[in-house]
Amino acid sequence: MTRCAQVTFSLLFMFGAVAWGFSQEVHPIHSSEYYPLAKGNIWKYQVSTASNVKKSTIEWRVIRADKSKNGIIYQVWPTPSDGDDEAMMLHLSPLGLEEISFGVLIPKSPITVGEKWTSVKPTHRTFRVLSVGQPCHVGGIASEDCLTVEDEDDAVSFRTVTTYAKGVGPIRYEYYKKNTKAEHPIQTVELLSYHLDTQ
Repeated sequence: MTRCAQVTFSLLFMFGAVAWGFSQEVHPIHSSEYYPLAKGNIWKYQVSTASNVKKSTIEWRVIRADKSKNGIIYQVWPTPSDGDDEAMMLHLSPLGLEEISFGVLIPKSPITVGEKWTSVKPTHRTFRVLSVGQPCHVGGIASEDCLTVEDEDDAVSFRTVTTYAKGVGPIRYEYYKKNTKAEHPIQTVELLSYHLDTQ
């Protein structure tokens, strides 16, 4: 191999390694691609306990999209709702998807594997990106590009692992008791069906 060929090969290898590392660790796309929001969007989930004895369904619907000076605020309501249920107030910002009622980013942009961020109001919560760009599925719903985020909430002593499918939204929530080594969640919420409106 000539010196010129060696240099060319080395450069190609370095560029390939950098590109591979970048695709594995950082997604420059906005977090909103993993949680598409528009008035009329609906996600229907099945809620299961660890024993699978008790199952129910819940539907989350974007019922309002209000313009504000900082952008659009989306109201997402559950059905059926308990008396103390409130809407999720979601706002897309350059930092990520913000849940205004709790002042947390779910998830934060740009998306990086291992990225951590903390919220202290109203409770102390620590978030961490577990994976991005990996395939996932729930029932017949599948995606080749998914995001998984862990949320540890000190106030309720829960650890929640949420899986988002690109272009679909949250497809699975797994709830664990915090500070335990349990392999199985105490509750699982999995997507059954969804409908997305275009804005």
